[in-house]
Amino acid sequence: MSDESTPNAAEIGAKGGRARAKAMTPKERSDAAKKAVEARWSKAGKGKDAVIAPHNGVIRIGTLEIPCSVLEDGARVLHERGIMKALGVGRSGSAHNRAKKDAEEEGGAGLPLFVAPANLKPFIDLELASVLQNPIWYRPATSGDIGILHKGVRAEILPKICNVWLKARDAGVIRGERQLIAVASADMISRGLAEVGITALVDEATG
Repeated sequence: MSDESTPNAAEIGAKGGRARAKAMTPKERSDAAKKAVEARWSKAGKGKDAVIAPHNGVIRIGTLEIPCSVLEDGARVLHERGIMKALGVGRSGSAHNRAKKDAEEEGGAGLPLFVAPANLKPFIDLELASVLQNPIWYRPATSGDIGILHKGVRAEILPKICNVWLKARDAGVIRGERQLIAVASADMISRGLAEVGITALVDEATG
């Protein structure tokens, strides 16, 4: 008869994983996280058509930074997670689960977390939704992420992403401090892009 107080294998594994993570340097934790994400994507069959990005860099708008790349065919892309970080949108488990649930209900790929909140949906048109639901998979050939599988979006839709947040603000449906931060960041990006276009920023950042 088992003792309910005895930890099971999952609990032991979780504790061991936390202990290993604690012993790692910040860079080692970052590398391990990237490998884990790539393993999940590969298992799901994603990234098999990933293209090479020979030119890579970081665009800077005000105090915000977003990793960017130019692919072999000349397409300019922005790292999806970089957009999320610039907007201050967290990767909470609840947000991820909501996006996953919405994707399952709609029978397709979900929207990125930076536009996943339900109160933003009325401001996302079908064209933008279609683009965001079909990310670009690529691998940088330079920079600190050489060979790492990345999920990106076309750089030219960044202003449209920001407009989603700004329209939601104008409609008075923004909720909570985190969304207010996203609105402020979207406004900063939009103002920055009004002075210098996104293509010029990417080209300057990637050389």
